[in-house]
Amino acid sequence: MIEYSTKAVVLKRVPKGDFDEVITLYTKDMGKISARAKGIRKITSKLSGHLQVGSLVTARLLRKTDIQLIDAFSHRSGLTGPLHRFLLFIEAMTHHDAPDLHFWYGVEYAVENSVFVSGPQELRNRVYRRFLDILGFGSKFAKCGNCGDGKIAYFLPSDIMFLCSNSMKKVASESHEVVEI
Repeated sequence: MIEYSTKAVVLKRVPKGDFDEVITLYTKDMGKISARAKGIRKITSKLSGHLQVGSLVTARLLRKTDIQLIDAFSHRSGLTGPLHRFLLFIEAMTHHDAPDLHFWYGVEYAVENSVFVSGPQELRNRVYRRFLDILGFGSKFAKCGNCGDGKIAYFLPSDIMFLCSNSMKKVASESHEVVEI
């Protein structure tokens, strides 16, 4: 049994059983993990308020055969539409148990400084481009995956594909997963 204390961003919450949830976190020390939070859906739970999607938290985790979230303290919370899209992007583009400090500091900065709350669209586009660079999907020499045009404007995480504006109109995809870069 090993206990960890680490900073994390809450990416997703999924109900499990009557009172528990599986919380997906992107952590500083362990990368993306899924941890079971026992009793979090009980009305008396003090943990639930600290683990809202989009919250920047300090989490105490216990690793036995799986990971259990024991305690959390939120530093910053507040979910907006653009921040939620960013968190979906992070969740889709990262693998479990693959820590990356450079990536973590970028995620922490974006959440902590409200880049996705009050920043202009061009700033958000630059942030997405920077994260794609960190992940190894640099857009500098990218071409549209549909027509081959060099003027890319979008990224589709589910297909790991860059798209130009014209191709984006033709590609049938759910709008919440397409990222404007």
